[in-house]
Amino acid sequence: MTTMRLSICIPTHNFGRFLADALVSIRSQYVHGTEVLIFDGGSTDNTREVVERYQADCPYLRYHFQPVKGGIDADLAKSVELAKGEYCWLLSADDALADGALKRIHRELDSGRDVYLCNRVLCDIDLRPGKPQSWLSGGPADAEFKLSDNAAVSSYLERAMSIGALFSYMSTIIVRRKSLLQVAQEPAMMGTNYALAHRLFSMRVFGGEMKYLGAPLVLCRGGNDSFLSLGLVGRHLIDLRGFRMIAESVFSGAPQLQRRFKEVVNREHGWRTWLWLRSVTKDDSDWARIRAELPHFGYWKVKILLLECIAARPGVLRVILSIVNLLRRILSRRAR
Repeated sequence: MTTMRLSICIPTHNFGRFLADALVSIRSQYVHGTEVLIFDGGSTDNTREVVERYQADCPYLRYHFQPVKGGIDADLAKSVELAKGEYCWLLSADDALADGALKRIHRELDSGRDVYLCNRVLCDIDLRPGKPQSWLSGGPADAEFKLSDNAAVSSYLERAMSIGALFSYMSTIIVRRKSLLQVAQEPAMMGTNYALAHRLFSMRVFGGEMKYLGAPLVLCRGGNDSFLSLGLVGRHLIDLRGFRMIAESVFSGAPQLQRRFKEVVNREHGWRTWLWLRSVTKDDSDWARIRAELPHFGYWKVKILLLECIAARPGVLRVILSIVNLLRRILSRRAR
């Protein structure tokens, strides 16, 4: 009897038009000891029909339908609970595995780490590959970290170039099921869209070990951010509120780590983000929600007022952004 080593967990809601790409990418490189669990949170599109079409020749494919959409936090947690594998690869229904990814991950699982984080290839809406994206600076080399080791986590956060390193991008995460279930869901995180990231960093309480894989093992479909349905302000608030809550909860007794964690968010969403967002946000009450979060990320009153003043003057804003872009191109050429 083959041991179920890996469950590819795909929580989905009305992504039937993309799901076939994910399933084909798995079928084309299938490795024994792998199952695919599709957790359908109340889809009203053709998701069920797509699954049934592939179940005929994919006996490792399981489908669970839940009549009511629970949201990504709840549906992802439920898919892990239903999984049978020792490890769970948490794949978004609109993404796909890169060639050779399954074989690579099965090989990596022999090292027995609690969580693995790989990189991704950025694609267009039709999943045509573009550039690979790495979460950490310093090249594609693999690296290992103990989440309870403050010095190791500090080094990791210092190298992080994107919130992808903070487990923001589900499809690049492979986690030992038993280890994740050791950490209880934090009720306050449910509905933030980052409950999983909170649980993964909370594995520091029992010395959880993480391995970063420099290889891009996932094809990330662009132009399909479902959270944009919340509007531009709502989309940015997901990151600000979710990561603030993780930093202040998981690293409450380690102020340096808390600061470094928030610095990663600032690298993803720098001052240019907030200049632009203020300039396009016409509703002052919408902007007030962003304004309330910015002090948690080092933007104090004077800095926010200056930002708002510049954003209110489109001509000045265009000049500043042009100068910044010019300086970035010059520095980039010098670096090459």
